Amino acid sequence: MAKITYIEFNGTEHAVDLADGMSLMEGALGNGVPGIDGDCGGNAACATCHVYIDPAWLPKTGTMTDMEADMLDLADGREANSRLACQIHASADLDGLVVRMPETQHLSAAPRAPGACAKRRQAQARPAARRARLRAEPVRRGGAALPRRSRLTQPLDCAHPQPRDTSARLR
Repeated sequence: MAKITYIEFNGTEHAVDLADGMSLMEGALGNGVPGIDGDCGGNAACATCHVYIDPAWLPKTGTMTDMEADMLDLADGREANSRLACQIHASADLDGLVVRMPETQHLSAAPRAPGACAKRRQAQARPAARRARLRAEPVRRGGAALPRRSRLTQPLDCAHPQPRDTSARLR
């Protein structure tokens, strides 16, 4: 178990005990520490858990992956001691670690290709639109249109739907 102290940009401190193996991002989110968003769920794909580590502690936090470095390149306020909290896992070696948070957890306004943001939003919206369309379409089995998620009352090879007669069981 490690005691980690999170310090917000405004100086407010939050001391949290983390179990070994838990990421600093999970610990912050689970204990209501403001300033760490963790939008990607800990996959090093968003930089919304950007923190500053004291340079003396950096060797104990492990090596930075290329993916983490790429995400930090997009983060506001990147420093030499910047890390993603989702990539640092608590251990007894990190007991007493103090992490500081930047003023914001937003991506920087780095130049991007024209229309890149709009294309990304469209790509993210496609799966949701497709799921909604599939939910609304009826399922066709054996020539009959059935609402989605309903149970079949006739065999799949039946060409004509047969109403289920339950009155014989009630007598």
